[in-house]
Amino acid sequence: MADLKVFVALLGVVALQFGDSDFTSWKAPDINGSLRALSELTAGTVSGDADAMNIHFLHQTIPPAVVRAIGIPTIQERFLEETVGPEFVQDYEQSEDLTTVISDTLKRYSSRRTFNEYLTNAEDSGSAHEIHWILDQTELYERADLITKELEECHGPSLMCFNDGGKLVPMAQHWK
Repeated sequence: MADLKVFVALLGVVALQFGDSDFTSWKAPDINGSLRALSELTAGTVSGDADAMNIHFLHQTIPPAVVRAIGIPTIQERFLEETVGPEFVQDYEQSEDLTTVISDTLKRYSSRRTFNEYLTNAEDSGSAHEIHWILDQTELYERADLITKELEECHGPSLMCFNDGGKLVPMAQHWK
């Protein structure tokens, strides 16, 4: 397990430092910890019988930023490429980072409007019965194990919002 942690940490450092590199000859661990060629791996969570579908999922400890940097496709991307072709995926895939979209949205809206928006999202899910806000004022998170120093700004007090509906409605706002 320690070897896997070291490998994932090194992969993250290299991928984030040299994101423009060609990683096609690289290998990464699958969900069982076995090294596989990047071309064989898919990012995401296992649903159903992955072995029967001949899908090898990337190990879940590899952060999304690293997954994007080394170019591992998600299950949705693989499905779209197989169903409608890579041209369609390239023309219609999201070009702006989701965290940038969320950050920009939070900057544009007042606190009151942001809270109302998350209430509306919970209602729109059609199945939410509860919505929760958690204020985490903890400043004691370990920073020594971070892959990159830039992640330090993501550690600290935050407000989290979630509901018990069918749609995932994440929110995180860090205060400086």
